[in-house]
Amino acid sequence: MWEKNAVHNPAVKHHGHRMLFAEGAEPYELPALVEGKYEQAFDEIELLGFPLCSPFNLISRQPAREVFSKDMLSHSGKTVDMIGYFVTRKNVTTVNRKLMNFGTWIDR
Repeated sequence: MWEKNAVHNPAVKHHGHRMLFAEGAEPYELPALVEGKYEQAFDEIELLGFPLCSPFNLISRQPAREVFSKDMLSHSGKTVDMIGYFVTRKNVTTVNRKLMNFGTWIDR
């Protein structure tokens, strides 16, 4: 009981102290935040690891003539533009103990 009254005594009134220096609030205006075309997708990639929209909509430069995976055989030996989205990779070891990968990609 003595310890309680030594720390907190409701009979004793505490008065606040004035500040040593007078501080005035500086007027400040927040800049207008404009959300760009890709801001939402970047936030989704940062939080989830992937965008919720189609990743092909995030490409700034579309190729003039895009070749899809179904048309690859007809373009054998030629240089073409392809756009793909990396889905996953599986690491495997061959019989000769060399590393080999299988990758999964999707196109538009």
